[in-house]
Amino acid sequence: MRCNRFLFSALLATTFYLGAFGQQAGGKLVLVGRTGPFADSLYAALIDGEKGTYVANPTIIRNGQFVLSARLNEPGMLVLMVGNPKTPQSLKYHNLFLENDSATVSIPSADAEPVAEKGAAPIAFQALVARFGPFFDTLTTLTRMRESAGTYGYSADSIAKAREAITRQIGNRMPGFLSEFGQSAVAPFLLNLVWPLNYPLADVEAWYKQVPASARNNNYAANLEELINTERMLGFGQLAPAFVQNDTEGKPISLEAFKGKYVLIDFWASWCGPCRQENPNVVRAHNKYKAKNFTILGVSLDRDRGSWVKAISADNLQWTHVSDLGFWNNAVAKLYKVQSIPQNYLLDPQGRIIGKNLRGAELDAFLERTLGNN
Repeated sequence: MRCNRFLFSALLATTFYLGAFGQQAGGKLVLVGRTGPFADSLYAALIDGEKGTYVANPTIIRNGQFVLSARLNEPGMLVLMVGNPKTPQSLKYHNLFLENDSATVSIPSADAEPVAEKGAAPIAFQALVARFGPFFDTLTTLTRMRESAGTYGYSADSIAKAREAITRQIGNRMPGFLSEFGQSAVAPFLLNLVWPLNYPLADVEAWYKQVPASARNNNYAANLEELINTERMLGFGQLAPAFVQNDTEGKPISLEAFKGKYVLIDFWASWCGPCRQENPNVVRAHNKYKAKNFTILGVSLDRDRGSWVKAISADNLQWTHVSDLGFWNNAVAKLYKVQSIPQNYLLDPQGRIIGKNLRGAELDAFLERTLGNN
């Protein structure tokens, strides 16, 4: 878990609803649904899954068919509801990726998922789920295992290798998918979904070049372009941006002063529960590797000096700490594009970024590989 700057900034929520209702002029969605006899006299509607409001009001299903229409400001994820709103237990919900276009889906039985028959966006999303869904499910399982590494005998190294193998398989399938479905907004949507897997920037830029301009007029593409621009500054191998900020005694501390050491820039705050839960892991890493040219520079997003200093003492964080007590407007956090905490960057002795968001057993394993023989 993380403390997020924005309420709905968890990965899938951010990706699924990133641009669902931004700004895009013209066009209209017309969704035709074909159902089996099970649905006659039931209702169909489209819902904004984030807000829980109707995008297209309930309409009765007659003779195995319904038609829903809406004017969308952005392509994106919507929820198709089928059932009787007066009897909640009868309701079924299905995720659909839709845009201002004609689309047709069929639902042959009460327990079946819709099958996209017409419409570039829903057909592309259906293919995305079929081709990439199992890989993302496996990555979710591996992430849970990584968070429990050591507790149940899981090896952080073996989990990391399994994640790398799955990531490679996803990457190998990206060019083919984009070649086939790049004309849809599902293409930049997918690129946002795979971004956290830390592919080389050159790969992501090459994939994005497969997406034509007609599929970039949406917030998914805008967000991806911002991520790419940020990665050019904060990507692996880049020199970490320099900064100066005051420590707990008001003394200015420069990142430049840490050149020659491996340094973990650790973004956290006293009020952030997940940060405080992670702190024991950071303490163990510090104690284990501090004799191997490793140190930590804590950057706090606190706004109250007393709480900040008290947490440092309570959690036994015996390294340098800085903050301007600016909360989410902390100048260093803004420089490093921090939107959630805990977050960290590991720098080599030349000040280049060699690791990001290393937590728990993964942090220990990375430091062992990097510093074990130093």
